[in-house]
Amino acid sequence: MGATAQAGARSLTPSLSRAQVLRVLVDKAGAMRRPVDAAQLLRCVRQKKGVELPLESLPLDKPLSTLGEHALPLAFDTRHIQGKHFLTVLLKRKL
Repeated sequence: MGATAQAGARSLTPSLSRAQVLRVLVDKAGAMRRPVDAAQLLRCVRQKKGVELPLESLPLDKPLSTLGEHALPLAFDTRHIQGKHFLTVLLKRKL
């Protein structure tokens, strides 16, 4: 992680505990049409918070496929950022 990303991550981590709302398309049954991957989530953070985090900072086992709140662990270089940090995402139905 570069110095700019590290500085951004340090200043951003307190605000990431508040849910970042991402609206997604759902089908008639209320299920998500497409899962949301790490790249989409980080794009949302960049657009809403103005901070770009590297893809490797959000290791997802699989894309998110359910609506609701998700607390996702962030992986940072621990020499620069201490403690555990999470990205909280709220996936909601697109209006």
